[in-house]
Amino acid sequence: MSIISENTKIKVSSTLDKSTPRKSLIDRDPGTCWTSTQGLPQWVQLSFPAEAKVHPKQLFLTFQGGFVATRVAVYTTSDLTRDPEWTFCKHIFPDDVNRKQQFDLTTPNELNNTDEEQIGKQGDETEKPVAQIKLEFEQSSDFFGRVTIYDLDIHGVIASEG
Repeated sequence: MSIISENTKIKVSSTLDKSTPRKSLIDRDPGTCWTSTQGLPQWVQLSFPAEAKVHPKQLFLTFQGGFVATRVAVYTTSDLTRDPEWTFCKHIFPDDVNRKQQFDLTTPNELNNTDEEQIGKQGDETEKPVAQIKLEFEQSSDFFGRVTIYDLDIHGVIASEG
């Protein structure tokens, strides 16, 4: 289930022009897109409603080939303040293609790690609710560092407080 709703706030590092606004990232219209200006890194930040306890599981991205972020750092925070402390989650490496791509956001336990205390800590960290997610585009297939995204979606679980 998508955890992005009409109440999700979006911030971006830059926008090329008025024809490629940030709201196009999540409008589900295949004819619209967000495009950054040139230069790296670029980023997209999603802030979820304060009353929701969000647990992201999968990230879906549809890029324009030739303008793909080929290395993306995923950060999360449980803080909704203006300048939160971000926690690095993982790197993902999208292919330079025009199709929807899926990435796992859960942190798998190390198969060879037999330290139960460490495994427990990893499990606790992945179960913490997330208030914001930041995707930092560190590399681009475009020579000028531009990124174009037609669709962004995050699936997971939302547990409202109550």
